[in-house]
Amino acid sequence: MRSKAAILKEIKTKLLENTGITISFSDSKRASNSLAKIKNERFIVDVKSEITQGNQGVVLQQLRDASREENLPVLLVTKYIPSVIAQSYVEAGVNYMDTAGNCNIRQGDILLIIEGKKVERLTKTNQSRAFQETGIKLVYCLLSES
Repeated sequence: MRSKAAILKEIKTKLLENTGITISFSDSKRASNSLAKIKNERFIVDVKSEITQGNQGVVLQQLRDASREENLPVLLVTKYIPSVIAQSYVEAGVNYMDTAGNCNIRQGDILLIIEGKKVERLTKTNQSRAFQETGIKLVYCLLSES
């Protein structure tokens, strides 16, 4: 699992690569959040490591609470947000960015919409055959026979 700082750094890089726009982050009153500035717009940033069907409702409520507390629009930052969940967040008025490069930010004079980017998966290297699916089955058969 990546740290909050690593996710924010990757977001900063991806936004600059994809749009040429810079984003700056600073600390917030809430320890769990940060502040972001894109052009002249300020956001309260909530970093979540993973967004799933199971936690999307809870995350949405946390985002609304943070926005209300800070009196700023919220910006959800995550490793990856599935397109179905992203669409529901857009309908709820939540701005988001992910480390794949996808984003939907509609605030003031900012309109950034990037969709369809996939998460880069690291290729597995030096994985022994014994620990791949077929190898595990063979080890199980050998152990169950004894």
